[in-house]
Amino acid sequence: MTLIEVLAGLVVLGTVLASVTIARGRFMQQAARAHQKIEATHAADELISSWLSGPPDAIPVPSQGSIESSSNLIWRTSWRPDRAAENLGARIVRLDVIDRAGRTGAPATLSVEFVVRDLRDRASPASQPSGVRQ
Repeated sequence: MTLIEVLAGLVVLGTVLASVTIARGRFMQQAARAHQKIEATHAADELISSWLSGPPDAIPVPSQGSIESSSNLIWRTSWRPDRAAENLGARIVRLDVIDRAGRTGAPATLSVEFVVRDLRDRASPASQPSGVRQ
């Protein structure tokens, strides 16, 4: 073997080693994000289950808080305007699960929207002038 062949073999081996190292780093990042999404999904499932098993007015909207099962996750709820849901006597709640360890302004790790009955006071149809629709 000549010196040039040995050097060419070392270059190829170095390239393969660098490629494997980069691929492993990307895999580790992807696995960490997947684990975080699974954790957020379990937390959102627990929150929604506990809220929907109680009275509809007990759902904290708009609000936010920390998730007890995780030190890095927080939740935030808000109302989502939807005319079709309002026509059916319902409202849409958006639940965002956010990683507080993530960078500022980062999008939510998980977002879920669900429908609840609209409990706001509405005027009775008899008290409305004729021709006026809600």
